[in-house]
Amino acid sequence: MLFSDDLIPEFQEWARVNPNDVKWKFFLNYKTDLQTALSVARLFAPDIIKKDGCYFLRDTYSEDTYNGWKKELGDDKTKIEYMMNYCDVSDFFCPNTENDGNYDAEVQALAHTLEYFWTNWFRDQYPEAHLKVGFFDDDGELSITVYAIR
Repeated sequence: MLFSDDLIPEFQEWARVNPNDVKWKFFLNYKTDLQTALSVARLFAPDIIKKDGCYFLRDTYSEDTYNGWKKELGDDKTKIEYMMNYCDVSDFFCPNTENDGNYDAEVQALAHTLEYFWTNWFRDQYPEAHLKVGFFDDDGELSITVYAIR
């Protein structure tokens, strides 16, 4: 199990009010729509772009940022990938998330879930790249990145 159902208070309330429909698929049907579900799928299975022998998350790639890291780090492709693909997990949803008292645990659950899905997705889609997903807790800020093992 990626995380306990108890982590999501709104799901708990849904289960209390709908005891015959205590299933995530019904809760998601109530909470969201198809376009949102597909958008979230992109988060868990992100696209990669390749440039100069490096692998970058499409959603974090910027040519200017790439050139800046290349200038600072030289030809160290692994370090460039590490920095270019670095994401603070709380930034994915923080503007739209109310703190229900479980915020830190929810961010941690999301971080571990992303680590799990990214590891398997990249291994399946880019086996030749030997991509490693790194998960870090830096003073309570959970971050994730991906880089090739060379």
